[in-house]
Amino acid sequence: MRCCGSDSWASPARPSPASWAAGAKPPRSGWRLCCCSISSPASSGLAVQEASLPLFRQFVDPRTADFAIRHRDVIAQFGRFPHRNAALGRVSSGEELALLQTPGSGF
Repeated sequence: MRCCGSDSWASPARPSPASWAAGAKPPRSGWRLCCCSISSPASSGLAVQEASLPLFRQFVDPRTADFAIRHRDVIAQFGRFPHRNAALGRVSSGEELALLQTPGSGF
């Protein structure tokens, strides 16, 4: 997994996100953690969503982890974010429209 499209900030003293699964400690605060926290749920790739969940569960508060889980669930169900359909000129399926009309479904 990459953070903000680049691991250029990584060094032996600052492990990259890809090394976190191997036990390296990611930053607990600052722009690096924020950057990864924002970029992972924004991905439409299920593999990125799945890979990010253990990190969210371990390193952020439960509310933020739940936010990431909800994002993953939408990608697992639809393969995309229906919330983006109108902006991207995509036609929503009936199931997607039902989700969009569900209170609390928005991000």
